[in-house]
Formats: sequence, structure tokens, C-alpha cells
Amino acid sequence: MSADFSHAYCGKIIWNRISNELCFSYDEAGYYVLDSMFMITSPNGLMMKYLLATLNSSIAKHWIKNNAATLGNGIYGAKIYIEKLPIPKITESNRYLVDSIIALVEEILSLKACHAESSPCHSEVLAEESLGKEPQQTKRDISAFATQKPQYDKNNSTFDTTALESQIDKLVYKLYKLNDEEIKIIKIS
Repeated sequence: MSADFSHAYCGKIIWNRISNELCFSYDEAGYYVLDSMFMITSPNGLMMKYLLATLNSSIAKHWIKNNAATLGNGIYGAKIYIEKLPIPKITESNRYLVDSIIALVEEILSLKACHAESSPCHSEVLAEESLGKEPQQTKRDISAFATQKPQYDKNNSTFDTTALESQIDKLVYKLYKLNDEEIKIIKIS
């Protein structure tokens, strides 16, 4: 029996095995990952974005922190723990929440992609400068970049997605049907 590879690539979710706080990232480009990473794939791109939002939500972080193994100060985000995370099924009654979550995820991914396209990788510029080289010419003007703030500057409103992430959290709380007291517990931890 041969494997069927006929479906189009729909992205994957990747994360480090061990981290102080697990961060689930979305790879649209199809990059290879190291064996120190885990990944989730699916032929359904919208489902991947819904899952990405749920995994990065405050409630999932709380659940993982309280259910996954720890290694020193880090969390061991092995597949055996992540796959036990209860993810709400998509139903007709919660479809509007899921659609709203996916739209916010797509907005965040778009903002981050636009920012990445307009800013060269900070480490590339620093590596060339540390070797005493002039930064190589690229299609983008990077001359002023070395004196700018780092790429992940939360003060840059075009890149700061905290408000959108907060909206996702509120929608995910509704998916899990949490009351105010339960939300308070999640936010405190």
C-alpha cells in the first residue's frame, strides 16, 4: 500500500519540546524542523489555524502547565501531553466562534508576515557587522536597521498583536464555556 501525498500542503504547527512556556508556531512555507521539535499536520488549513489559536490560548497554557511533565523550570511539551489537551469540537452552535478565531489568526499571521517582509533578520545584519563586513545589498534597504529597535518591538503597533491575541483568548473562553471565576483562575496562573 502506498502513501497518498496528493493533498496540498496546508501548513503545520511546530513547537519546542522543552521550554519555559510552550509557544506554538505556524509554518506556511513547509520548512523542515529539527528532531528537537514537535509538529502537527493536517490537510485542513482552517482546522490548523483553529488548533493554533487554541494551543496558544491562556486556557491551553494553563492546562499544559498543570498536566505536562516539568524539567527544571521548563515544561516538557511532548506529544503525549499535547494530544490529551481537550479541544472543543466544532459544532453548528459554536461555528461562529471558530470562524471569528480563525479570522483573528489569519490577521495575526498576515501582520507578522508583512512585518517579516519589511524587516531583515536582525541576526543576519549583526553577524555581518561582527565579521567586519558591510551588510550585503538586498532588495530592501537595511542601512538604518542596525540602529533600530529589535524586530520584536512591542511598541511597534504594526507588529504588536497582543490585542488580537486577547480577543482570541476571550473567544476560546466562550468555546470552553468558562464562567468569570474560572477565567480569573486562568488569568492568575
